[in-house]
Amino acid sequence: MHKPLIGEMVPVTGFGFYIDAFEVTNREFAEFLNARGNREESGSRWFELGDEEALIERRSGGFTARAGFEDHPVVEITWFGAQRYCQWKGKRLPSFSEWEQAALGADGRRYPWGQDGPGSGAGHRANYYQDFPEDGYEKTAPVGSYPQGVSPYGAHDMVGNVWEWVDGSGDERAILGGSFESGEESLGTPFEADPSLPMGETGFRCAQGE
Repeated sequence: MHKPLIGEMVPVTGFGFYIDAFEVTNREFAEFLNARGNREESGSRWFELGDEEALIERRSGGFTARAGFEDHPVVEITWFGAQRYCQWKGKRLPSFSEWEQAALGADGRRYPWGQDGPGSGAGHRANYYQDFPEDGYEKTAPVGSYPQGVSPYGAHDMVGNVWEWVDGSGDERAILGGSFESGEESLGTPFEADPSLPMGETGFRCAQGE
């Protein structure tokens, strides 16, 4: 399977939409902030600049990904910030069902790669919590670092690395996929989160109709 470039989308064949092959990176989100600013929506900034988990910095009046973390997934963004980024790119956040389809395919598998756990077999398939991480990443990893964990449609890091916002309504939004702090048993379990709350384990990717 051809490995896409950062920023490319892959088709979810037979279901009428595309999804980003990778989670949105710090470099990509910094470009958005430079174009649109870090605006406030629903009581919070799109990006929590001052948090120690944030990997984008303010320099010389602009936003820059922290050195060495350019291709790591962006975190500390609200659901509103994720939504606005996708709109800026001419895309949208995936729905809950679209995200699950892109991650798990149509054959009843437990994980994007199949039924076995993320650390079983030869090599790791996801960035998840381990007492002694063998992959060398204490927190986020560069997107696409686990090619053995790719989904049936070619989407990387759908499980682990960072939780991902999906579209929704009401006071809560779903986050899916688990993060670098998730144990194996909670990978893939959805949770609800406050859309105005930026978190150090949560990022996103975008979708687009055919």
